[in-house]
Amino acid sequence: MAVKEKGGLVVAQEPDEAAYDGMPRSAIKTGAVDLLPAAKIPYALVEYAQRQAQSGSPPQAAAGLPLPEIIELLRTKSAHDFRLYKPGTLQRRIERRMALAGIATDHMARD
Repeated sequence: MAVKEKGGLVVAQEPDEAAYDGMPRSAIKTGAVDLLPAAKIPYALVEYAQRQAQSGSPPQAAAGLPLPEIIELLRTKSAHDFRLYKPGTLQRRIERRMALAGIATDHMARD
C-alpha cells in the first residue's frame, strides 16, 4: 500500500501462474496491485522507469550527500557498519535506492 501511495508500481504475477499462489493472492487483496502475467513484468518495469524519467523524476545525483551522518545513522539503527565502504560505492547505492523510492532531498533540489 505504501509503495502505491507514493506513486510506485506494484506488480504481482497472476495467482494461477505461481507455483504457490498465497503471496500474489494476499497482495491482490490489498487492491494496490497492477496484475501482470509474469512474462510481462520486466517490460512493465522498464516502461514505468521510462515514464518516471519523462515526468521529471529521474534519479538524482547523490554527490554531496552527508555520508558520515548516513553511515552513523545506519550503524546505530541497524547491524550494518558501512564505515569501511568506498564513498563512491555508498553514494551509488544510496542514489539508486532513493531513485527507486522516489526520494529527493533538499540539497539535491538546489543543485
